[in-house]
Amino acid sequence: MPLLELYGKNPDGAIDKRVIAGMTGWIIFFPTDTPPDGTLVCNGAELSTSAYPELYGAIGTKYGGNGTATFRLPKAEDVIYAAGARHAVGEAVSEGLPDITGTIASRSYSISDGNMIWASNPGSAFFDYPVIYEGDGAHVAGASGAPGYDRVGFSAAKSNSIYGASAHVTPAGIALLPCIVYI
Repeated sequence: MPLLELYGKNPDGAIDKRVIAGMTGWIIFFPTDTPPDGTLVCNGAELSTSAYPELYGAIGTKYGGNGTATFRLPKAEDVIYAAGARHAVGEAVSEGLPDITGTIASRSYSISDGNMIWASNPGSAFFDYPVIYEGDGAHVAGASGAPGYDRVGFSAAKSNSIYGASAHVTPAGIALLPCIVYI
């Protein structure tokens, strides 16, 4: 099992050296901008199988490569734990979603049953929901009457593609440097 030398401050503020045993292929997160000795940043880089035979033996071509001369590191940046490129190491990442916006320009007109309805000239997250009207003012799907618009639809995905891309909200996190042990 490879040994990694890590350095940090002890409670008195002095620099301490720690030696830990790590397995080749382990992914470890660090609050530093530079990977410690014996590790590589998990950035999806293509590596030579002959330059890193132990790591190739541990992960193979799971993340890509041709399997004879090359293999790829996992790309562990900017995923659920917010590691990597978009945020500085150690930066707190706030939770949130973009604002939902849209406009409705309405107009009204009467139909034969005397009710007033309105329709839109929508933009952004709103959209017209067409309905066909028959002579009695009732809307009938697939009818031959002129189309009317008595409803306005709403879809946040029309405003920003982040909506609908997931079934959950990505939580707040902190960015760390994802590294893989290669020795």
